[in-house]
Amino acid sequence: MIYPQNIVYELAQNETVRHFLSGKWLELFVEHQVQQILNRYQEEQGAEVSVCSNVVLSETASVGSTHELDVVFSINGKFFWVEAKSSSRSIDYGKYASLCEKLNVTPESLLLVNSDLSVEECEGVSYFWNYRVANCATITQELESMIAKQIESYRKCLFRVQTEQ
Repeated sequence: MIYPQNIVYELAQNETVRHFLSGKWLELFVEHQVQQILNRYQEEQGAEVSVCSNVVLSETASVGSTHELDVVFSINGKFFWVEAKSSSRSIDYGKYASLCEKLNVTPESLLLVNSDLSVEECEGVSYFWNYRVANCATITQELESMIAKQIESYRKCLFRVQTEQ
């Protein structure tokens, strides 16, 4: 068996290739997985869906105050956010929790996908931070679970409002 940490390679000189290998591949994979799930919700439930990638947000015009969200999507107006990280080196997990607060996004609507982490490591990170963490093998399952939980929560809220009227 070949383990990724044992592969030796020479980085391509072509900037497009280097960009793809340094993480663009994972962003494209995540976007594809999200789009497949959205297509199913649209076909099976008639849900209103949308997806955007590489969304740049800016607090002010100053340098360093911008944030890029890798993939954002909505189902029937419910917002979700997926971050893709192709390396576990120097990830500031607290940054995503803080960004959730700044954006007024519940952490339950955020999924961090890290291609380097094992299932156990994903569970460990998720334990300490209040958002979901997946790897390439568990992304579909985590997306499905995240969406189902938020949609069910929204339905319960609507039901309570209707019964109180």
